[in-house]
Amino acid sequence: MQFNIRSEFTAINSKTGLLEHTFDSPHLSVVPEQQASYSLGKTVLVNYLREKGKKAVAEKNIDAKKLQPGKLHFTIATDGSIINVYLDRTTNYPEMDIYLKALIQNTPGDWLPAKDANGNIMPQELVVSYGLLGC
Repeated sequence: MQFNIRSEFTAINSKTGLLEHTFDSPHLSVVPEQQASYSLGKTVLVNYLREKGKKAVAEKNIDAKKLQPGKLHFTIATDGSIINVYLDRTTNYPEMDIYLKALIQNTPGDWLPAKDANGNIMPQELVVSYGLLGC
């Protein structure tokens, strides 16, 4: 579960020395007791995403310098399936956006769903960051 708290307050601006209205809005995540996991292991997943991403950049003639960093969000459902896949911003290449979403949806192997403190299976949203160093 993710949420944010917005607090509004008055503070002295360190540059101008003037009192001004401002806010803070930290984003918080509640992590399950046992997080969702990839059955083949994190290293296998990272290597799969990295290699497939690099291959796609080369095949699709994408300029890696123009590839925008971002985050790919997806949820591991209670049955271990991948649902609700979305990007929080574009890579600057629509065909790469589509490819990244399909890549995560088609990971080989199984996903093990998260569990709460009582052992109840629950969905969990996961996030994969990607960027200029390769997908």
